[in-house]
Amino acid sequence: MSFSKPSGFVSLFFIALVLAVLLACASSQQGEKPGAVIDEAALREQARADSIKAARQLEIRKIKSTASEYHKNKQYTDAIPHLEKALQLDSQNEGAYFMLADCYFRLDNLDQAVEVYKRAISQDPQNGNFHQYLGYMLDRKGLAQEAMAEYEKAVELMPESVEAHLALANIYLGKEMDNPAIEHYARVVELDATRREVLSVLSKLYAKHSMREELAIAHESLLKLDPNDRTTMLELGKTYTELARNEEAVELLQKLIQVEQDNVKAYLYLGTALNNLERNSEAISTYKKALQLEPENLRAMSDLAYSYSESGNHSKAWSQIKKVAKLNPDYAYRFVVRGEIYESEAEPHIKPDGQVKWAGKLKYEKAVAEYKKALKDPEWGEYARKKIEYLRPFLPTPEDRFFYGNKE
Repeated sequence: MSFSKPSGFVSLFFIALVLAVLLACASSQQGEKPGAVIDEAALREQARADSIKAARQLEIRKIKSTASEYHKNKQYTDAIPHLEKALQLDSQNEGAYFMLADCYFRLDNLDQAVEVYKRAISQDPQNGNFHQYLGYMLDRKGLAQEAMAEYEKAVELMPESVEAHLALANIYLGKEMDNPAIEHYARVVELDATRREVLSVLSKLYAKHSMREELAIAHESLLKLDPNDRTTMLELGKTYTELARNEEAVELLQKLIQVEQDNVKAYLYLGTALNNLERNSEAISTYKKALQLEPENLRAMSDLAYSYSESGNHSKAWSQIKKVAKLNPDYAYRFVVRGEIYESEAEPHIKPDGQVKWAGKLKYEKAVAEYKKALKDPEWGEYARKKIEYLRPFLPTPEDRFFYGNKE
């Protein structure tokens, strides 16, 4: 087989193809050239902007350094113009606002300090620290309501801030708004369990509002911080008895008495816990120890009478409670104990089906008469009222009096 030479048409075709490729390459190079020029200009502009920014930041640092030196040397008036200059260059400079406000505060110019923080907030409304410190300045000016609003905003923006919650709790407490104060003090302790001073305030609020479960937890937290805190041990022992956690109360109060053998209150609370556990003979011994320390302690004398009654020795109970009357005939707790003794004497007159015999009803009537004498007492009045209500169904009825007369 033989091949013929390429025709003229084919040769022209290859030449045209080569030219087309060369033109495309040239066009591509020309198209890239303007883009390269634009990129270089942008880079030059960015470099210029960065240089200006760096120079400004350097100037701000120098100004703030000068201001900081004045501030450190307590030359607050000299520091102020430098800080204002820094804020002119950077209106969002957080540190400059804080230092400027502090200068005015140190100069006892609270009005200007407030204005500084208001300016700061206008630049950065979501900065919780600005709101918190504005609240502090307003509080120092005596504007508690406005301060509260700022502290509330600070807590909203910084829910994990111990100091924000503490500031808000303090101002609530100052306005005698105990419930929200308790809420935020509790939050402080939740965030930082080592805040002993907060736990102490919280304990007082819990006690004031008879929040005994919470009070026990607060005292337990205080003891974790200081296991040898005798005051907290005493208060926790008392709270345990009020919560009917008597075994825990006995253990804790006995531990306290080992290291503080002259603590009369510890003996009193321990005796209460022992009575609650029906360990009356131990309670009697405990109250006697309290009376060795304070022979005329009315509470110990009354509690001893109650313990005798609970152990079934009513004659000693009456003898003991009469001693209290000689020392203070108006002592309200004495009437409560007398009521309890009458109740104890009524127990043998209760039938198996729960019905109370006439003699028992007369004892209950005498108990109610004693409780009524304590109704006006701020400490025992509510307890006496509850006792009266409890005994009311067991008191003599007109029918009882008709059938039994005044038989005793």
